Amino acid sequence: MTTLVFGQMLLPNLVASTLKYEPYPAEPGKYLKLWISVENQGLKPAERVEFQLVPIYPFYLDEGENATRYFPVINAKESVLLEYKVRVASDAVEGWNELKLRYRLGDYLAWIEMPISVYVRTRKLILEVENIEFFPFMPQPGDQLNLSIKLRNAGDSDIHHVVATLITKDSPLVPWRSASEREISLLRKNESITLTFPLLVLPSARTTVAKLPFTLTYQDSSGNTYTKSETIAVKIVARPEIEVYLLESSLTSTTRSGRVSIDLCNSGLGDAQFLRVTVLENEDFSITSSNKFYIGGLSSDDCEAVELEISLKRPTKIVTIPLELEYYDEDNIRYTKSMAIDVKIPERPVEWKIEWILLLILLLLLPFFLKFRRRKS
Repeated sequence: MTTLVFGQMLLPNLVASTLKYEPYPAEPGKYLKLWISVENQGLKPAERVEFQLVPIYPFYLDEGENATRYFPVINAKESVLLEYKVRVASDAVEGWNELKLRYRLGDYLAWIEMPISVYVRTRKLILEVENIEFFPFMPQPGDQLNLSIKLRNAGDSDIHHVVATLITKDSPLVPWRSASEREISLLRKNESITLTFPLLVLPSARTTVAKLPFTLTYQDSSGNTYTKSETIAVKIVARPEIEVYLLESSLTSTTRSGRVSIDLCNSGLGDAQFLRVTVLENEDFSITSSNKFYIGGLSSDDCEAVELEISLKRPTKIVTIPLELEYYDEDNIRYTKSMAIDVKIPERPVEWKIEWILLLILLLLLPFFLKFRRRKS
């Protein structure tokens, strides 16, 4: 209660008291009803009394609210009640704020004034999740991930006993060498802090968006507890990786044409979709069969073979076959790759080599055979 004594005891003695204000505490952006009791504790009546409420930021009066109250007389030991409707600015700072009440008597021009204190408390604390960062940005299965969350006290009051909890249950992410809870004893107004959570993406994870619940519990200076919940989305990408290998070839330097079988294998962690293969000609060979193949889906750790017929344009020991690959991952992200595979051309057919080996064996055995015939004869 605020009390103000106006005048001397032998004169009208006005004492102003703040009876109450509602709501208590006052709240930013809302109206405040203020009741002030003024008692004449002097021995003489106070005549032609004019009171005026002088608002000071963060308080102000609407245009329709008259700041002046007038009383023709306030007798000794008599009280009057002043009532005002005051607006509190939306950006009012938490704590004690002042406005002024002043008065004057009769023909006196001088005002006598006093401050009136009103306590303002923000409606709720403002704890913001200001920024979220991942490194790497889109982790793959088996990757270690650092999740950084920046918190900011955007209110006018200090925040106490902050507990931040990251929930990874039922997700492809697990805490890595660290707990999933962080505690902050005090976060002052306009102060920021960054919390880091090391995580591990499970090797068995598939391409997905992991949704991690994130909860904040904190208290104000009076011990009231608040809870705030957010959901943090982490994109996990299991990328396909297509490699090509020579499966077999019937090309020889004498036939100059034949079949080439190529194996396409997905060595990545994710499945490939809509896989297309185009084989390109060059100065060493021409393609006598179809040069375009549609594989479709190719799962991780799976292979698919394609065959084509080619004809050599000139003698060579190695022919390089260029390939163009196009495919999509499970998020419909398009991949293109230019690759090449080398095919060695034998100088002679494999059949001729076997015949020469057989002929050599016969020549080696011929002396023994002739010697055996002589002994027998």
